[in-house]
Amino acid sequence: MKSKFGILGQHISYSMSPVIHPKIGKFIDKDISYDLNDIDENQIGKYIDLLRQNAYQGYNVTKPYKEAVLDYIDVMSQDAHAVQAINTIYCRDSMIYGDNTDIYGFRYLLEYYQIDVENKRVLILGTGGAAKAVAFVLKEKKAIYSYASRDDQKKLDQKVVKYDDVNPSDYDIYIQATPIGTTPNINDSILREDQVTNQIVVDLIYRPKITKIMSYANKSYNGFMMLLAQAVRSEMLWLNEDLEVHDIIDHLKEVISYE
Repeated sequence: MKSKFGILGQHISYSMSPVIHPKIGKFIDKDISYDLNDIDENQIGKYIDLLRQNAYQGYNVTKPYKEAVLDYIDVMSQDAHAVQAINTIYCRDSMIYGDNTDIYGFRYLLEYYQIDVENKRVLILGTGGAAKAVAFVLKEKKAIYSYASRDDQKKLDQKVVKYDDVNPSDYDIYIQATPIGTTPNINDSILREDQVTNQIVVDLIYRPKITKIMSYANKSYNGFMMLLAQAVRSEMLWLNEDLEVHDIIDHLKEVISYE
């Protein structure tokens, strides 16, 4: 039986999810298709209806709708409730479920690259849905974290500074959790070069492989491993079965190439 999934977002032609999910399906012997749905916010309700009608069996949600979809969810997972952001949706018994697999994906990225954040001074660049997932993991791993934003008056769980006021001597690690610098705007950076000195930079962007802010750093990592891990976790939720995450990710690294 064929399973149809998709992604909901805006200006997301760069997304690799339509490539990744069918390859996961092939590896686990499932017939999977996956659509890229580049939509306006007023179309979200229509796609929720399609989910209830079983025209789709699940969605990923990306920028800028990870918070907007909260209004359409009947049952939230503990992770989604904790961060108030959703990137995975599915329907069971006519109920719409929302989860956050970005948390799983970011945790996997840190462990894969052996990035130790305990007691490190970490600045999260951005305050959207992805940033909230990052903060959840950093808190879990006992990092000392704060945020940078255009608006330093945002009410969040930790201190917020404006991007222009970021002093590099105050931080050990930057986590870049905004869309700034992704394809096609590859020459954009959320911070200036002089603000990126001796920090480790983790950019959740995966296309291009090396973003402008990563090029400023001595050591940097992109978000590809997070993308793969959260994708496998989404499949586990949609299919309602356990999967061998490490085996699938090892396979995906071999069969997916990108620039």
